Amino acid sequence: MKKLNRSYIYFAGVIIVSLLTLAACNNLQKDITIDLPPYEGEIVVECYLQHGEPYRLILTESVDYFGAVDLPPIPQAKVIITHNGASEELTFQPGFDSTTQKFFNYVGTTIVDSADKGEYVLRIEDEASSRLITGVTTFLPAPQLDTIEANFRDTDTSAFLLTKFQDVDPNDPNFYRIIINRDSITGATATEFSFEGRFKTGNQIAIGTGFDFKDEDTVFVSVYHIDRPYYDFLETVEDARQGNGNPFAQPTVVQSTVEGGLGVFTALSFVRRMYIVRKEE
Repeated sequence: MKKLNRSYIYFAGVIIVSLLTLAACNNLQKDITIDLPPYEGEIVVECYLQHGEPYRLILTESVDYFGAVDLPPIPQAKVIITHNGASEELTFQPGFDSTTQKFFNYVGTTIVDSADKGEYVLRIEDEASSRLITGVTTFLPAPQLDTIEANFRDTDTSAFLLTKFQDVDPNDPNFYRIIINRDSITGATATEFSFEGRFKTGNQIAIGTGFDFKDEDTVFVSVYHIDRPYYDFLETVEDARQGNGNPFAQPTVVQSTVEGGLGVFTALSFVRRMYIVRKEE
């Protein structure tokens, strides 16, 4: 009689135990129904004040996770922006800004002047539901851009960009955002992130990119000086985006810059320069 190898007997035993375990698990499967509490929508506002542009914002209603993809607008709200004692009530007038690539549904006639200092105060009243949303912002000093440099690596024709600019106020913490677009200011975004201006040489901050650029590429570099509330808004939005669909990610609460609702109300102070990437011979 032929003897069986011990390892063969052990392997066969593992297979049999695994099959029995799977069969037992099938009998433990059970559907569970969870009753979720009714969702109460919130006002969502997105408003960016920009020099030379009229007041514009988009006002919508939040929906639950399984709701419609498009957020429903709120056409009957009373939207008022006040600056230095002058108030304007915005009109519901949906449209699209081809320069900023953003939709809006409330618009005013006042042209924003970033040199005109003072607070801008937003007040939105939704009389149908007695909800109120408020926000305050000011124009910060724009950054001073020094140089943009292209650094090519020896192995191929790709390059990274190094943008250097002056920290606005070395005595206070400052926050910045850099956006680099290809071909035009509305072109594809090659670089976009926010950061605190802590690491610098003297008073100069240097921000690098990946090796994402080629010889003769045309890019538009925009450096924004942003306040802490807007920085926190951007960071928490990015955390929520990265954690979406990841069961192991920590839940992220987006930190809005407004009170009484969700969203952002901020003034954009920035410097922008077109740059052509060229490899020195």
